[in-house]
Amino acid sequence: MNRKKVISGIFKLQANLNHELKKVLRYPQYTKLQIRVLLELDNQNEWVSLKDISSNLVVSQTSITRVVERMQKQRLIHFKVPSTDRRKILIKASPAGNQLLKFFYEEVNLFLKKIDKGLNKSEKKIFQVIFEKINLTDFFSDLE
Repeated sequence: MNRKKVISGIFKLQANLNHELKKVLRYPQYTKLQIRVLLELDNQNEWVSLKDISSNLVVSQTSITRVVERMQKQRLIHFKVPSTDRRKILIKASPAGNQLLKFFYEEVNLFLKKIDKGLNKSEKKIFQVIFEKINLTDFFSDLE
């Protein structure tokens, strides 16, 4: 295996992903963590606690609190404190948050179509297996 080609390919993929992601984030208006929070809230009609979000995303509760405060100011989420437990903070996506998430999914689909266009059926399966095996989601987490 030619390491230079592999490294070059990884950097090209990373650059393409960054370019597509910046369209959604409209840098610096939105952060990846805000998108990750919205992804956690996706398709949930009920309120979700910050503790659950923090746990699911493996992010400190302090970081989640800060990002949620910012998201509330941007009207991406609704926020409430139950009268039964004042220590608990619950959130759910607002219509604006759902709209941003919809835009994110559209951009991801466009990116996947670009990949899809250049691969035959067996190559697509190989790409998916490799993507999962090397866990590129961890590789790109340093961009946050």
